[in-house]
Amino acid sequence: MSKGKATGDLITIPDFREFIFHRLVPVEDVEGLLGEGIVRSLPYWRRNELLPFIPKGKWIKFSFAQLLWLRLLDTLRLFNYSLENIVRSCDYFFRDAAIDGLPIRNLEAGRQLLQKRKLARTMDDGDKESLSFIENLLGDEAQLHILRYDINYLTQFVIQCLEEGFDGGLLFFGDGKVGEYGEAGYQSHRGETVNPREPHLFLSLSYLLEPFIEEGELAELLLPQLLSLDEKRVLREIRHKNVREIRIFKTGNETVPYRIESSSSKVISGDEAQEIRKILGMGNYERIELKTIDKNSFEFKKTRRNR
Repeated sequence: MSKGKATGDLITIPDFREFIFHRLVPVEDVEGLLGEGIVRSLPYWRRNELLPFIPKGKWIKFSFAQLLWLRLLDTLRLFNYSLENIVRSCDYFFRDAAIDGLPIRNLEAGRQLLQKRKLARTMDDGDKESLSFIENLLGDEAQLHILRYDINYLTQFVIQCLEEGFDGGLLFFGDGKVGEYGEAGYQSHRGETVNPREPHLFLSLSYLLEPFIEEGELAELLLPQLLSLDEKRVLREIRHKNVREIRIFKTGNETVPYRIESSSSKVISGDEAQEIRKILGMGNYERIELKTIDKNSFEFKKTRRNR
């Protein structure tokens, strides 16, 4: 999608989450799926009211969130998805979000989560910055107006999948209905039944993110789908910064368990979390014991035989 890919200028998943709403990419650097400059197709999409986030006047830079939508439009057009159905898809992601007050609702939920971490004294510097950013944003009507289209059901789905480490996808049906495939299964924010047996076009999250994120990072996104429920729970507690102690008894001749301790003043580092994901992915353990900050604990043995 962007010429940056040709120069190796890709980012990591954490960077993508952090900068998804920042307008960073010059419009002249953006390419369509067939290699042509995106500026050639912008008038067409705009004429059909499919770019709700672009105001009148000159547009200089795009955010990753906006590039995701442009890549989606390009792909649907490539597969001859009707303009009428593309408009319905736009309504699903953008119009519904505006009607539902999704931006403020999500910001409020994020603030409540971070405030709970603050009370539990499990915040790191990134959490503190995020809380300050959200509180300032909620008090700035002008910025909230700008974000009313940036924070939509497409960006919510993408961020949720990244947080869960799940390579989900979007389903586009012949009648214009849109569905989502996430860790919770097939669903729609409209509450409609999503039947994957019906003919549809499926676009995976890893495909949508391919032009922006390093290949190794995308491979890691696929990892949780190979894990057991217990292993996914370990990753979930790490993401929620709820690990007090984790002991991993490795395979082979090692008799001393791999051990990480966390507390209210220290959380598992990115390198430590990466090492744990590697151990889980390779199945290089016999047993895992986990104690959480909220005083729960569990243990399990490796049950899968083939990787």
